[in-house]
Amino acid sequence: MRIIESYIQDLLFVHECVIIPGFGGFVANYTDACIDAKSSTFLPPSKELAFNIQLNSNDGLLTGYISQQEGIGYSEAKADVDKYTEYLEKELQRKGFYEIPGIGNFSISKEGNIGFSPIKSANFLTNSFGLEAFHFPVLKEEEIIRKVERKIRSVKKTERKQSSLIIRAVAGIAAACLLTFLPYSITKQSKQVEFSGFSQGNLGSIAGNPHALMNNPSSIDDAVGLMTNKKVALFYSENSSQNKDDAKKNTAEAKMPVKKSEQLSETKDSKQDNIIDKPKNSVTKANEPKFYLIAGSFASLKQAKSWSKKLTDKGYNIEFLPEENGKNRISIGQYSTREEADKNLVEARKADVSVWVLTKNN
Repeated sequence: MRIIESYIQDLLFVHECVIIPGFGGFVANYTDACIDAKSSTFLPPSKELAFNIQLNSNDGLLTGYISQQEGIGYSEAKADVDKYTEYLEKELQRKGFYEIPGIGNFSISKEGNIGFSPIKSANFLTNSFGLEAFHFPVLKEEEIIRKVERKIRSVKKTERKQSSLIIRAVAGIAAACLLTFLPYSITKQSKQVEFSGFSQGNLGSIAGNPHALMNNPSSIDDAVGLMTNKKVALFYSENSSQNKDDAKKNTAEAKMPVKKSEQLSETKDSKQDNIIDKPKNSVTKANEPKFYLIAGSFASLKQAKSWSKKLTDKGYNIEFLPEENGKNRISIGQYSTREEADKNLVEARKADVSVWVLTKNN
């Protein structure tokens, strides 16, 4: 009996309907890949089996296949199929159920109705060979959201730390620069205050011999006279009335007539002063060309001369520039302004001559 059941299984891989004569028929329907939400299982495409008790007429498919595989006659194979049908009905009546391995389970109700449950692991679709069902747990959205939030917070913290470190570093550099230049400016100002009315040389002589000043009081006046500008010192110590008198005297002296000889001498002196004060005119250089129109640059002088001959044939006046960095350059024009050079550059390129502008500071 098990042999007939294996033949039924073979036919289900090839045909959509396999009938057991006098019992019922299996119908295979194509089913797309699906997900079993309850078990979180992914199922590949398959043929879903169903059993129809109304399909019980002998179509000759199962009988002919058994005859071919066993090498027996059709009538003998039909007799074997009839015996298998009787066996199925007796087992169902006796046990209430019957299992065909690899296909499914039959059961009989109290009312005598036959039911069929296919085996889920059985897949008769040849195109799905090798594709097995697999289980994948459902992802929890809450856990994913929490992980993302933690990452964002950590990134913000690191950005704040980096920005605070940058601000501290900039502030430290600025403070260091300020502390570096502050003592210099203070020292410079103090020196200017200390030596505003005295010369360092005179101070050194006084500091070097203090006892001489104590023993000879008259030398104090001399020292003060040497160290200070008496006119400046006395100017600040005089009364305002004396300053006014001096101003009147100076005004009166300015209004006094001056002799012609004195005027002439003063005029001569002023002319000499003007001559001395006037700066000498710098020698202006000639308008030497600063922009060269280069039509060739060669490492070999021989190649440069060969190319210059072609330029001469085209009507250009060529000039060899002094060799520089191992390059022998051929100029077809020299100009004092960039505008002139660019204008002639366009004209030369229109004449199908490859040129470029070289700028030289003479």
